[in-house]
Amino acid sequence: MQQQRPDYIAHALTDKPIAPPGTKFSYSNSGFVIAAVIAEHKMGVPYEELMRREIFGPLGMKSAGFGMTPPGQPQGHHAGKVATLKDANPAMFAPAGNIHINLRDWAAFCLDQMAGYHGYGRLLKPVAYRMMETRLPGVETGLSWGVEQTALGRKGPMLMHAGSDGNWMALVLLFPETQNGVLAVANAGDDMGGEKATKAVLKAMLPELAPPAASSAKIAH
Repeated sequence: MQQQRPDYIAHALTDKPIAPPGTKFSYSNSGFVIAAVIAEHKMGVPYEELMRREIFGPLGMKSAGFGMTPPGQPQGHHAGKVATLKDANPAMFAPAGNIHINLRDWAAFCLDQMAGYHGYGRLLKPVAYRMMETRLPGVETGLSWGVEQTALGRKGPMLMHAGSDGNWMALVLLFPETQNGVLAVANAGDDMGGEKATKAVLKAMLPELAPPAASSAKIAH
């Protein structure tokens, strides 16, 4: 996998940019793979080991692993059937989407992100959390977090991220000012209503997560 990732990004970097650097935001799965290769090169160990050592271990995320969920756990679904290995992302693509985790451990990660917003996260220095959770110039996103001033009439700031491998759908909303949030996941891809179901859950729970937004609500950073 370590050699597959450099080979993949060497090919990906031959693609023409969709816009001049620094002029437009565009979500890039390849960007996560590039970041993983940089970390592997700098630290001299595989991405998977770095994740276990730097994130899963410190936060006690014992369920976290790579690839499809193991036997006995809920399985993803695609095109009306249980997903198989051929439906999953390749192992080398793990930095962009090939990790399985239970809700308790996912919550542990999200709690640390909100703690970092207030300056006492366990994984990174406060400046790193602020960089991740603050809008970049001219866009509505930080580093992998969407950052919203309001969410369907609720007071922000709100951190949001959504992801799918075609077999699962996962959405998270965090309100670091009130230090709460919601995680919603469906073991079904978009073609089976996974996205619609998770969005419905989030919308229904929003009133319990944050107070109504004032017209002058601002991002706290």
